[in-house]
Amino acid sequence: MIKFRTIIEVVGYPEDYIKEAINKIIENIKQKEYYKILYLYIEETKKLDKMFSTFAEIEIESQKLQDVLEFCFDYLPSSVEIIEPENINEKSTELAGFLNDLMLKLHEYNMVIRNLQAENKVIKMKLENSSVSNNKKTPSPES
Repeated sequence: MIKFRTIIEVVGYPEDYIKEAINKIIENIKQKEYYKILYLYIEETKKLDKMFSTFAEIEIESQKLQDVLEFCFDYLPSSVEIIEPENINEKSTELAGFLNDLMLKLHEYNMVIRNLQAENKVIKMKLENSSVSNNKKTPSPES
């Protein structure tokens, strides 16, 4: 049995969306049979400049380390603290499987980032070309 404490943050706009999003995340966690929520606290939404923010502090119990690692993948918490047990023994094949999944996910994220960077570069070039052509002076007709 593994007991862990985690914090999940949601930031965005509008305020109703943030409230709905954090509640959907909590409901999704509750539906997973391998997670047992022992403690739940949801902070009231707060306004940050033009955005809103909230977080949930959750204490969860699960059967195995793999459940905790999958939780991190699925919900991207800002913080995870393993409360119990103090020491965790896992088979090296299970840990290797997780590490391979982690590397696959990181490579997928890296590809998305590179594609977005390339698209951003193309858009910037188009904008620069567009503004240059708009700034060209056209000769005025002589009277």
